[in-house]
Amino acid sequence: MSSAPPIVFIPDACDTFGKLVSLVHRSTAKSLNQVHLMVDVGISAARFGFSLIDYVKLVDKAVSSASWESVRIVVPDAFGNHKLTVERWRKYAPALRRYGELMFVAQQLQPPPEGLDPRPDIVAVPARRLGDIDCSRAHMRCAQHIARFIEDYHAMYRIHLLGPAARALRHLRRWGTLKYVESFDTATYRRAPTARLKRENGGKWQATDTDTACVWFKAWMSLVFNKY
Repeated sequence: MSSAPPIVFIPDACDTFGKLVSLVHRSTAKSLNQVHLMVDVGISAARFGFSLIDYVKLVDKAVSSASWESVRIVVPDAFGNHKLTVERWRKYAPALRRYGELMFVAQQLQPPPEGLDPRPDIVAVPARRLGDIDCSRAHMRCAQHIARFIEDYHAMYRIHLLGPAARALRHLRRWGTLKYVESFDTATYRRAPTARLKRENGGKWQATDTDTACVWFKAWMSLVFNKY
């Protein structure tokens, strides 16, 4: 059980503890407060393929870019395929172990098999899409599935949520399940969290600079933790 608030990993250099670097968001620029690093393949690579050489280069660059209190590496997974994710773990995890703690992606909401070597340090739960379920639309349904997984496995594994929707996080917080989540990552705040912020951005939904993204990140967080 995590007694502290979750560490939030984001790609922008904003006032939060976690820095997210991925094959989509490659920048290692960070704020002074960002002392924890997470490197992820990204959902597109998990679905359509990736170069392991490119990923290891990205990991190496991100890890060596600064002094980090902790480093977490998502071992490449296979979108919607638990069996192939396990195969990829056995293939890729040994090469990534030297960089930091390893994260196993619980595709199909299946935990790591017993005896998996090396043993995962953290289990990352997909929270953006569950199979054919778009969690930004069916947020209650997604949150219910995720909550059941967390309740079943939080005593065995440290839990991370991959790209959860704000409203899904609100459900988990209301149900008392979010307290078991050690961390999550997000970049969805880069799409205006409210209509007012869109209007202030000249009618554009997407953030076009870091300052705007950081303002929107705070607004996004308030939707999760303050709007009750």
